[in-house]
Amino acid sequence: MALYRTASVSTSLLAALLMTAGTASAQMGGAPVQPAEDTASQPAADLPDGFAVLEKHIEATGGAEAGLALQGLRMAGSFSMPAMGMSGEITINMKAPKSQVMQISLGAFGSIVQGTNGEVAWASQPGMPAAVMSGPEAEQMIEQADFYGRFKPREQYTSATTTGTEDIDGVTHFRVESVSKNGSTSTGLYHAETGLQHSETTTDAAGNVASQITFLDYREVGELVMPFKMQITQGPMAQEIEFTEITPDPEFDPGLFTPPGGN
Repeated sequence: MALYRTASVSTSLLAALLMTAGTASAQMGGAPVQPAEDTASQPAADLPDGFAVLEKHIEATGGAEAGLALQGLRMAGSFSMPAMGMSGEITINMKAPKSQVMQISLGAFGSIVQGTNGEVAWASQPGMPAAVMSGPEAEQMIEQADFYGRFKPREQYTSATTTGTEDIDGVTHFRVESVSKNGSTSTGLYHAETGLQHSETTTDAAGNVASQITFLDYREVGELVMPFKMQITQGPMAQEIEFTEITPDPEFDPGLFTPPGGN
């Protein structure tokens, strides 16, 4: 459901980062890093409709009308992989209706880029040219780049079910399981009173966990409210993103969303 989940680096690019750092994936064994806050399951009772919870979150972050009035966003800040001792700068450009480019600059290690224009997805690794992607990972990138879909949950998901509640630091959160059109599932935790989203865990059609994101430090950005910090886990790897600037409707460089070999 989150506007920001596409900020997590794809599995293939994580592998590239591991190779760039000279560390074999086999050395990264162990349990995934958990969110900073402890959670505990509670019995489900008198649960609200799942779509109603998602729509309350949209209202809490500024409302669908404000979101649908946007043409794009630019999010810039810092990116780090603490276990690898790696850090750099991250910039995410999103443009309606379905374009997105994310670039991570890692100093001497080079830069990695992944993007889509809504029809084609591509990625580049340090020291290598950008190449068009294919398969489920590309399809997921294209689907998640739907700029306005995040403000229309009843169109974005085939179902949304509140499956229970969880207590986080003494505060009740609704647990909502949503199924997208391609069969992937996401489970979000939403503050029962404010509606703000605490975290999201995504799984693919086969039931494999793809990523877990915790959203922190919500602030006002124009008419919207957005988290400026995210803690992301993909498999054994943890990422941290902290934005210093989020700009609504920025000017985009010509050709930014043009795929490799495109015009």
